[in-house]
Amino acid sequence: MKKLLFFVLGFIAFKSFGQNPELFGTWYLTSYGVDLEEPSYISNIQPPISPFLIIEETLDFSGEAACNPYIGNFGYDSNSNELILNSFDTTLGLCDFEEHNFFEVAYFSYFNVGAGYEFLLYIDNSGNKGLILSIDPGYDLVYQEHPLSVSENILNDLRIYPNPVSDQLFITSEKSTIKTMAVFSTTGQKVLEIEGSSNSIDVSSLSKGIYFLEINSEEGKSVQKFIKK
Repeated sequence: MKKLLFFVLGFIAFKSFGQNPELFGTWYLTSYGVDLEEPSYISNIQPPISPFLIIEETLDFSGEAACNPYIGNFGYDSNSNELILNSFDTTLGLCDFEEHNFFEVAYFSYFNVGAGYEFLLYIDNSGNKGLILSIDPGYDLVYQEHPLSVSENILNDLRIYPNPVSDQLFITSEKSTIKTMAVFSTTGQKVLEIEGSSNSIDVSSLSKGIYFLEINSEEGKSVQKFIKK
């Protein structure tokens, strides 16, 4: 499996290894991504839900999606530095809301026995911990250590195009006024920065590869992934 191509903006990353005690505990899902499509944010699901994952020191885990609980066990492959899914089981009851059912189908599809997961532990600038599990580049489950609050504002209306991009990357937003933008490499290095409101960024000078665009506004912050071709 390819190495995890993900970075966390402004975050201090822990080195990932099998017995890192920071891995163990309760994690709350904030978003999940498929390929290079826009992330699906849990805060958009109505009625609100709070999916969580509890990882024990034995690498047994349990949790709840929208309405169905689940359990399983990870192993650790020191050669690839991956968590390996040894077992997974969940109840299959229908939730009361169709949107919750759609979410559970998507979420449970990430848990395939035998799959390997690159994992990244991080601390953000506010001191909050996070966890990212990645099956493949772009297929990420993003967790944080505390549940989403009602007031937590994620800029879900922001969109970037074209993607992949060769020259100009455009940003659209119906509700937010952009204040600053910055582009980071997958190693966390800031390679471009723009101050002030703008609806585009020139990425022609970047080498080919995967990058992350941090967009800041008064309403909050959004992180978008793109490919420079």
